Amino acid sequence: MRRWLALLAMIVTAGCVDAPVVPATPEPAAGPLAAGVAVPADASCFERARVALAGSVGEGPGLVLDAAVPDAVDNDLVLPRAAGADAGRCVLQVGPPRPVPTAAATVVAREPVVGYHAAGERTRPNPEHERLRRKLQAAERGRVGSVDLARTGEPFTDLVGGLIELGIAGAELLTREQRLAELREALAATPETLAAPRAQAYRYAVLTVAARRAAELRVALVDRRTGAARHATSRVEETRRLRVAEGRRADDLAAAPEHLLDGLAAVEAWRRRGPPLRVSDALAHLLEVGVATPAAEPPVVPEPAAGPVVWPGLLTLRGAAGTALAVRIGPGSLVADAGALGRSDLAEVTDAEGRHSRALVRSRSGDGRALLATSLDGPAVVLGAPRAGPARLLVPDAEGGLVVHEGQLVADLDGGLLWSGDGANGVIVVGDKVLALLSGPGGRVAPLLGVAAEALSASAATPPRPAPASRR
Repeated sequence: MRRWLALLAMIVTAGCVDAPVVPATPEPAAGPLAAGVAVPADASCFERARVALAGSVGEGPGLVLDAAVPDAVDNDLVLPRAAGADAGRCVLQVGPPRPVPTAAATVVAREPVVGYHAAGERTRPNPEHERLRRKLQAAERGRVGSVDLARTGEPFTDLVGGLIELGIAGAELLTREQRLAELREALAATPETLAAPRAQAYRYAVLTVAARRAAELRVALVDRRTGAARHATSRVEETRRLRVAEGRRADDLAAAPEHLLDGLAAVEAWRRRGPPLRVSDALAHLLEVGVATPAAEPPVVPEPAAGPVVWPGLLTLRGAAGTALAVRIGPGSLVADAGALGRSDLAEVTDAEGRHSRALVRSRSGDGRALLATSLDGPAVVLGAPRAGPARLLVPDAEGGLVVHEGQLVADLDGGLLWSGDGANGVIVVGDKVLALLSGPGGRVAPLLGVAAEALSASAATPPRPAPASRR
């Protein structure tokens, strides 16, 4: 009895032991880049880029990847793509990869291998055909089993027993014939012999090749509102040891091992493809070593006068494909966007005084500009060199006047400038100087300062015969 009481006390004591205390896991501290935190509207492009690189962009404005980024660069940050006026304020530009010369690939190991290739064919009996043939013979030799029921001596009972025996025998006969038909069909569909390749041994080598490939990426983070930018050149290198088959036959009977390249030419093709490129790597390098280009000092720009804007050196051009502004760069010489001309070489121009005349196309450039000749005389514009910063875009209106749009000139990776603002198909001006032509929304601007000298030289060499001026 005492033993049973002691055992009961032990069970009760074991059930009353306190459970182990599990320490509470502290909640992670919310840092400045915590996931889901909204980006402040006044955050700089540098701060937006840091948040995007951390992969914790929440609600609010973020970073936009320029639509011109090549597909060879993996957008692993899944940044939205946009172009032109839809690109937003902070734009990440990544130029096309440029291959970087590296040392030639070198062989560091050679392993001889014995392979087998097909050298004719040989036939052998098909074991499946022999198996089916024997099975069919055994089935054909078999007989239908019989069922003997005991005789009772009663005529009616024995008659019923005989009918049962007959039914069972018929069912067995039907099943046997079906089985024989199936075996004969399977045997007919199975070939008697099998053809197998005759293996012939040969030797080849598996090389271990040390190879390197590299590429450069130009990357820029541009603030389209202020014109400030940060530029860098990211270099990506990849060094690997590749396994290369030298002398392996294409008809080798064995499957090629995984990651085995076919010949040294495949190594050179691997090097030409360049290393894998990712937006995140380029952006991280930019934030670490990028050189900042501050925003340009805003020039002194006079406020537009009340009423219609008048610019004596700018003429309204009406061509076969639309209306644009023509810039008088010298006596009888105009430069305009060739898109407004279409395929026609004849256009009508109107100056600030309301005079009308015909203009003939003298030449067209590859960047979409056209040089025209006209008999309308007047002062030429003052040309200036464009640079990143605030500017204005003059666009012709339906009544022959000029509409002014405020905006920014933003540098791109190729050293050119992009217009960031409203309006299209106009002339970029700063102060009293004409800088460039614009032929599309958010597109690249075409500077006029260097083109004017070339155009005037060309016009002096081949003087035009413009149509006479007329007044309406």
